[in-house]
Amino acid sequence: MNARYKVVEIFDSIQGEGIQIGMPMTFVRLAGCNLRCKWCDTKYAWEGGEELSATDIAVRANQNWVCITGGEPLLQDLTELVDTLKWSKWITVETNGTIFPSDDVLETVDLWTVSPKLGSSGMQPRPDVVDLFVKSRVYMQLKFVIQDEEDYKAVKKLLRMLDEAVYEVPIVLQPEGSFIESYYDLPAYLTRLSDLAKIVTFDDFWRDFDEVRVLPQLHRIVWPEINRGR
Repeated sequence: MNARYKVVEIFDSIQGEGIQIGMPMTFVRLAGCNLRCKWCDTKYAWEGGEELSATDIAVRANQNWVCITGGEPLLQDLTELVDTLKWSKWITVETNGTIFPSDDVLETVDLWTVSPKLGSSGMQPRPDVVDLFVKSRVYMQLKFVIQDEEDYKAVKKLLRMLDEAVYEVPIVLQPEGSFIESYYDLPAYLTRLSDLAKIVTFDDFWRDFDEVRVLPQLHRIVWPEINRGR
């Protein structure tokens, strides 16, 4: 196989979201997306990209973990890329939960981050696809970006629609922070984080779930004035 991948950027940073928050990783951002979220902070990845082979990408992966993200990475066939990386790396893939991967890719990836988009994004989730991930019982997390009360309600509505295996899946809730442009915006973001933490803590809905976390978008806090490669 000689697959070529449209790559927007490859960089080393810490994971800013989810259960691996704070971990050093090499990020491989693939081009192309099937959604157009209003608050997307990587709109530059919707199109374009440099064509690279799986080997080209692998030799630039410096960290033990590689995060394949986008855009929407599952628009491209990841088979050769994950097979190549798997020789020496741990792999996580970030997807919006609208495309289900092939069995080979599904089983090769070490952690799936499925992040359904809610109403504030201008998009709608695909419960049928998200449910396929849950039923597969691969190692995964469900990550939700929440802007307002309607988003919070939508998360609970979606979770009620999924297979009972969802109660064993780590759930991550994080306040949306696209408004952060400098350190001066951080107090407002931390207020959102505090408010969400209080709501989740005292909401009985979450008692049946094994793991629920309220987390910030850490990269926005650490590098609020950097728009790419963070």
